[in-house]
Amino acid sequence: MYKYLLIVLSLYGFTGKDYPVEPNQIPAGTVGKLYNQKIDVSGGVVIPYTVQITTDFKEDMGVVVKPLNQDVSDAYNHLVIYGVPKYSGDFKIKISGGIYGSGDGKFTKEYTYKVYFK
Repeated sequence: MYKYLLIVLSLYGFTGKDYPVEPNQIPAGTVGKLYNQKIDVSGGVVIPYTVQITTDFKEDMGVVVKPLNQDVSDAYNHLVIYGVPKYSGDFKIKISGGIYGSGDGKFTKEYTYKVYFK
């Protein structure tokens, strides 16, 4: 019996797992208008110190990508793109990180954040 259990566990370990990040796409924003878009990572708890959030926002863009509530244990499962954009254009957002208890489980999501002038 242990032989079969070991085989099943071994196969399970190599199948990999998806960690969905929603939404698939984000809506466009408008210069001077508040933008508030939630992003959720599911399938496991995100390891905070592994999270990388990169953008090509201008330094004074007026928009940030951050945890919705920093005071909860799964803070990096629930992010928000928040602020009042000062510039129009197409901007890149990339979010990636690891998942607790998944071995080498990781997630990565890239968005194009379009901001239109009024």
